[in-house]
Amino acid sequence: MKTEIVIDASQMRAHIKDLVSRISDMKPAMIEIGVLVNNEIKENFIVGGRPTRWKPISEVTKRRRLRKNRKLLKRLDNLTEEESTRLNSPLRDTGILMGSIHQLSVTKDAVVVGTATQYGFIHNEGGHVAEKTYSHVKIKKHFRRPKNKKNHWVREHFRDITVPAHDIPKREYMNIPEGSYPLVIKGLEDHVNGKPN
Repeated sequence: MKTEIVIDASQMRAHIKDLVSRISDMKPAMIEIGVLVNNEIKENFIVGGRPTRWKPISEVTKRRRLRKNRKLLKRLDNLTEEESTRLNSPLRDTGILMGSIHQLSVTKDAVVVGTATQYGFIHNEGGHVAEKTYSHVKIKKHFRRPKNKKNHWVREHFRDITVPAHDIPKREYMNIPEGSYPLVIKGLEDHVNGKPN
């Protein structure tokens, strides 16, 4: 009696061909990785920086945020959790920067996740902002309540506004914690092994 192992090369060729096709088109895997990276970056905003917390906002910034949103000023003692977060957390007051994080480009070899906002870089890297004057800024019609004078409406007008020089602390939001890298590797392995997402 003979003991034999029969290997059917046609099945192996089909499996190898399928494996090569998955490896040659990595774009679906890159899209998945982009989603993962996008979520990790947004988590940085939610927790206020990882692995180290961002520098808290200054009292000047808090006052500016309150002036921008007078509704919050009236009920400062009764803020919802969302309103309190937007008022007191760095980079969260309008949500524009966090909302602008998305996949900028995807190819079969790479994915680029980032923001197209003009101010995104300075907030991520920190730095000095020079004094700047904005000419002919439109001021909307508003109600003025001066002390010791009669309240009155101020008509729409234009003025020059100067923003003083200031430093912006580094708040690195474009950062993926080391603990997230195994998830990226698993996404690649799942794609190569043909596992569904």
